[in-house]
Amino acid sequence: MGNENNKLEKSNELIRRGFGYYLDNLELRNTICQTEIGSVLDFLITSLANKFQQQRLADSMLIFYEELELLRETKIDKEFLKGEEFLDLFIKTFDNCVRTRHRERIRLNCKILVGAISIDNIRERHSAEDFLSFVADLTPTDIMLGLKIYQQQKNRPTHFDIESKDNTELNFVVNNGWHNLQRMCNLGDVQFRIALHKLSTAGLIKEIVGMYNNYTGGLYLITPAFQNANDPLFNIRIGDSGEGNSA
Repeated sequence: MGNENNKLEKSNELIRRGFGYYLDNLELRNTICQTEIGSVLDFLITSLANKFQQQRLADSMLIFYEELELLRETKIDKEFLKGEEFLDLFIKTFDNCVRTRHRERIRLNCKILVGAISIDNIRERHSAEDFLSFVADLTPTDIMLGLKIYQQQKNRPTHFDIESKDNTELNFVVNNGWHNLQRMCNLGDVQFRIALHKLSTAGLIKEIVGMYNNYTGGLYLITPAFQNANDPLFNIRIGDSGEGNSA
């Protein structure tokens, strides 16, 4: 474990030094800009030039490569890497990453990007940009709660019948453990409500409405978009926060 940490620290230092060298070397920048994704790299490095954001970008690049290493080379859609859609996702991903101090959110953004690169996700790839927007403002608390809700409800039926006593949205979320969520996540009432609101605003869950006996609202069901996000997107460890001064 110690060797791995030393390796990451050395890589981090090289990347940070590399940013400074790159910014001062016009010949190198011109050469890079002539490559297939060079304009993207130049945009990222020059537009995120202050020292604090360089550190975040260095951390984000390392996390991105960690996630990419988990994807076998045979699963990488190399043709996709040459297109504008990938370039847009690349920019969106790292723009999200440098705006947060939370490593959970950085890793989640990188997972979405790497997921889009996989040939296994060609049909779902068009949703990647939406998900990058969905998670842009989520905190580790929001992500933790979203993960728990997803785990409980990922087998959400395609159709519900409000006339049925058993096959209703309300019965589904209650039977799958909704009332244990707040305790499982160790959240106070205000934290819990705020996180639910943000997940709902992000389009990941929706409040259940309807004329149910003794139901006054406040329970949520995952949306089809969230259900189709693929398990790995929210299959991350919560609690690894980085340092910083912004959200």
